[in-house]
Amino acid sequence: MFLLGLISSDPVLCGAVSEQLQHEKKGLQLALFPSLEEALEAWQQNLPHAILLDWDDSAQAPAPLWDKLVAHLEASFTPPFFMILGRPPSWPQALDVMTLTRPFRLGALLGLLEEARRPPSFMTSKPKIIGPWLFTPNLRLLQNRKTGQEVRLTDKETALLDYFYLAQGPCARDEILTALWGSQDCFDTHRLDAHLYRLRRKIMDQNEKQDVFLMEQGLYRFNPLWRGKGDS
Repeated sequence: MFLLGLISSDPVLCGAVSEQLQHEKKGLQLALFPSLEEALEAWQQNLPHAILLDWDDSAQAPAPLWDKLVAHLEASFTPPFFMILGRPPSWPQALDVMTLTRPFRLGALLGLLEEARRPPSFMTSKPKIIGPWLFTPNLRLLQNRKTGQEVRLTDKETALLDYFYLAQGPCARDEILTALWGSQDCFDTHRLDAHLYRLRRKIMDQNEKQDVFLMEQGLYRFNPLWRGKGDS
């Protein structure tokens, strides 16, 4: 059973999501929490598979509660698929967060949940050499082959890096978004650029002149100079 935790005191939102999930009956279970405090109390031991947080309803929660939620998510080896309804002013870059905007279609939400339920394709992907790094997708890990330094990646960072490496040529933004995020109807498309920015910071040295991701004529592609770069 795939569990979605919905944090909101909005009766219209809670009723609509509950009714939609009951109608689908595809192994989706809903747990409703009117406040962040009650959700954290229930999640002391185990987090749900996915979380939908109504930011407009929860923005006034005390700062210690937000810190506790972030710490709980960061400590999880397999963090839940996390969605925020609204636009929070900031969020830790180490976490994958899907930002939804009102109004959004419940069908699109179901599509995102179905995508989250599928085993990540990178779990069966072979290790790859990317510059000085050994990239091991199923471990969500970059390891410097000379120093042994390890850099952890989020699920979405892993999927994105694996996707770019395996792509046979340039990719359009919509193509990437559809492949990795599914429906594009309800989230901010700037999320792709935000993830690429985070990956650059993890992969590239500050003095590196060759960008690992290239943008040409509106298309994205993996820089071939990074394939096996630094082997010598």
